[in-house]
Amino acid sequence: MDQKRATVVDKYWETHDFDPLTCSYFDGEKETFYQKRLKEMLLSQGTNAINKLPPTLAASESLMYDICTGVVKDPARLRKVVENERMAIENRAAKIGAEDTMRVRGDAKRAQQEKASIARISHQRHNDTTSRGFHILSNHDYDLHGEPPKPYTKPKPGVWQIRETLAKKPSST
Repeated sequence: MDQKRATVVDKYWETHDFDPLTCSYFDGEKETFYQKRLKEMLLSQGTNAINKLPPTLAASESLMYDICTGVVKDPARLRKVVENERMAIENRAAKIGAEDTMRVRGDAKRAQQEKASIARISHQRHNDTTSRGFHILSNHDYDLHGEPPKPYTKPKPGVWQIRETLAKKPSST
């Protein structure tokens, strides 16, 4: 009988460690741990409520400090926001040099492509258009309306021009 009573008591204590009448744990260590956790939860209750707010409201500066007086309400969150802003500025500063380099390369590449596209157009095409003396669609004279526009192309140098540029170059021998 004593043995059955001991097993029933053991099974009871395995599943029952809280006294609903006194609203406390039977074990003193569990009760002190619970009281300690309860105090921590009460202290962090405001931050938990802030985390449940919408992100735009939770990150607003008015919850961290009073805008009018400048009194800090939540120094930990304010410190975190200031640190994030500082890191963002540092990251941006590191990328500025790379962006400038990329911009210069892009400008050089764009100028080279424009030069190549102009070089594909024959200067003879401009000469054929202007040799008529009038605009083919409107029949206006070129001289009256400032047309035709200046050509982007360059005429190919003639034989004498090539000879003169070769004569101007210092010989390497």
